[in-house]
Formats: sequence, C-alpha cells, structure tokens
Amino acid sequence: MTIKAAGRDGGEDSKMKKAFPIFAALLLASCASAPRTAELPQLRGQPLSAAVGHFGSPQQTIRQHGMNDVYVWTHDVAWQSNLPEQGPSVSVVGKNVVYRPGMRGRDVQTYTWECRLVVSVDKGSIASAVYSGDAPACDYFRGKMKP
Repeated sequence: MTIKAAGRDGGEDSKMKKAFPIFAALLLASCASAPRTAELPQLRGQPLSAAVGHFGSPQQTIRQHGMNDVYVWTHDVAWQSNLPEQGPSVSVVGKNVVYRPGMRGRDVQTYTWECRLVVSVDKGSIASAVYSGDAPACDYFRGKMKP
C-alpha cells in the first residue's frame, strides 16, 4: 500500500481539511438528535401530584389490575428546514441547518422531535419516571424539573 503525502499543491491534505468541518457537523448532528432515555430520580417516592404539578395532566392513563398504574406525558417539538436543491449538501446540527458553501434550500420541510415521559405509580407513590425520545424534545421534561 502506498500513501501519498500531499504538499502545498492542494492534494489529499487539502481535501481532508475541507472535509473535516462537514464531518464534524454530521457528527454533532447525530449527537444532538440521538434518541435519549433517562430517569427523573427526583420524582421517585413522590405522590403523583408532584408529576402533575411539573408537567400538567397526563395525556394517557393505563390502569392494570394487580400492577402499577402508568401515566404518560408526551412532548413534541416541530421545526422547519429548507430542503437542499441537489445532492447531499445539507446537515442538521441541533436545530440549525448547515448548507454546503454555495448551496441554499428551496423547499420547506417540517420535522418533529418527540419525547414520552412514563411514570409508574405503586401504592400512591411514584416508583419510576423515565423519559425517552429525541433529545431536543426530552429537554422539555428535564427543564421542567429545575427549580
């Protein structure tokens, strides 16, 4: 195998320097919108009214004979982006759309991030509170827990 070292002539080294920002943006985009699952331990042992105080009434209640009651809250975040005019010329970093130099979008596309909070209640106390979904939407639940 032969490895060519590129000099100042704009060879392989120059291409790598140009490709690195695109690679970094794609890497950050995958982290920013990666599915997230986490627990809200500060709710454990509290009455259900503590969760209702933070998040409002649950959207769904599941009562199972002989098992814990389950309460579900959902949160959606919708955002819009321009679609690229051609080819792989766009990446998403968090809520920011990054275009390749010289490219701009033309069609608007709406995206939705979703997150669900599932609270299990045993004998009047919260046994567990776990949220899962897209990180930007799940930030809503974490933010509501801050004083």
